[in-house]
Amino acid sequence: ALRGVALGGAPREFVRNRRDAGCCGAGGLLPQSYPEIAREIARTRLREADALGAGALLTACPSCRRWLRKTDPDRDVRDVVEVLADGV
Repeated sequence: ALRGVALGGAPREFVRNRRDAGCCGAGGLLPQSYPEIAREIARTRLREADALGAGALLTACPSCRRWLRKTDPDRDVRDVVEVLADGV
C-alpha cells in the first residue's frame, strides 16, 4: 500500500542489487581521490538504470544521491526518506 502511494507503482531493481549491489562511485572518498574513476562508476550505474527503463532513481545512501545527481544533473535521484515524506 505505502509502496504504491509513495512510488506510484512497483519499483524495478538493478540486476546487481542488495548484497550484490554495485557501488555508485561515491564511497570511500573516491570522488576526491580519483574523480574520473568515480564518475565512470556512476555512469555505469546510470547506464544500468537506463537499460532497465528506470525513471527516477531511489537510494538509501546520501552519498550516492549526491554523486549521481552531480554526474547527471538532469536525472531524478531521490533518497528513500524524501519519497516517503512526499508520499505519506
